[in-house]
Amino acid sequence: MGVLVAATILVSVALLLTEGREAESVFSSYWACLFWTVMAYLGNPAGIGDWPIATSGGRIVVIVVQIITIAFYAAFTGLLVALITAWYKGIVRRAKLEKTYRDLIRAFRRQYARSLSLNRGYSCYVVPSQKLFATLQVNMGVDLNDIVDVASHYYGFRIKNLANVRSMEDQGVTDRFIVEHFPVNREYGCCLDRGSNITIISPTSDSSVGIGWFSYYLALFGGFNYISKDYDADPLSRTSFYNLEKDVSEEARLQCDDFVKDIEKLSMGRRNPWVIFLLSFTQSESKPGDIHLSWAKKDNLDPTVKDMQFFQDIVQDLEARIESRKICAPSSLFPLKNNNLIYTQQSLYDRANAFTMRISSGILKTDTERLLIAEKIAGVLCQHIKSASLNGLPAKAKEDLEDKTTATYALTDWS
Repeated sequence: MGVLVAATILVSVALLLTEGREAESVFSSYWACLFWTVMAYLGNPAGIGDWPIATSGGRIVVIVVQIITIAFYAAFTGLLVALITAWYKGIVRRAKLEKTYRDLIRAFRRQYARSLSLNRGYSCYVVPSQKLFATLQVNMGVDLNDIVDVASHYYGFRIKNLANVRSMEDQGVTDRFIVEHFPVNREYGCCLDRGSNITIISPTSDSSVGIGWFSYYLALFGGFNYISKDYDADPLSRTSFYNLEKDVSEEARLQCDDFVKDIEKLSMGRRNPWVIFLLSFTQSESKPGDIHLSWAKKDNLDPTVKDMQFFQDIVQDLEARIESRKICAPSSLFPLKNNNLIYTQQSLYDRANAFTMRISSGILKTDTERLLIAEKIAGVLCQHIKSASLNGLPAKAKEDLEDKTTATYALTDWS
């Protein structure tokens, strides 16, 4: 536009210099020359362009004006076509992403869980923990770029790389991208109040493979409250909601404040509140074992469990129930840090019992009995903390697991 204005001014001046000197010329003023030039651009309305041109220089100016006019309309037409094309492509793209989103929801529809259904007398259905990119592409014809865009712009999906979680058995794994689906009802992720005095917290669901899914079903099996961090305000600089940091962005701080407020809400108003953090760790020769329990700083300082004898009974029962898995308690590898969420929130530290349970990547990624392990952990917690034997699932949990019509997760509070 600036180029057109400048060209118009120059052409008007040139027309004045060439035609304005002629006697009785209609181009005797600059404004008349400018008016004629603009009218020529617009297609000579009312015959203004028919004003007589008397000089050779004036005719050259007219030719230049016509060239500018052609160029202007060509550029305008091209711009208009580009805008219409971009608008249409945007509509097509949104429609395609909507279809991909629906396809992904369909891919994560509840599936029959054989390990849970055996010896129960009823069938159980669970949301799949993950789907490989290759599986989605081959079985559903979903485009790779569309999957990435849906995970970036729609709630409830994220992409992870299994190669970032290498156990002792799979050191040679190359990139294997997966899609995870998860429940969302908060800016940071998910919060479900089931009226329990036990709250299961997954503070690293957004970054750790499988831990959010495992935590969700552990909480469901026991009828426990569930809180999960599934989104980070700044994905390029992830903020820990487990060991709290001081130097974080304002968005991350507000997100973390909401996370902590929900923990306090689900814990402080309950009798004998327990807060249990679930995290994952990658097995290696230096980090053996399947489950690590932590409840104090190094050298057992500042324990976050009030009655250690009572808690030792829980640990012993866990070891007996999950005898095929090695439980490290207390974990010498993962002591609590000074900036742990429990220590930074004085009300939680004073009133609630808390401990951290780290589940190995081997269980979370490939163990076919991981749901049974989650159920056994829930059973131990129910028996000792809620003083209730988990001979059967809570009624609402049973209803949820038997439901094969709901697309994915059921986001309803029980309280």
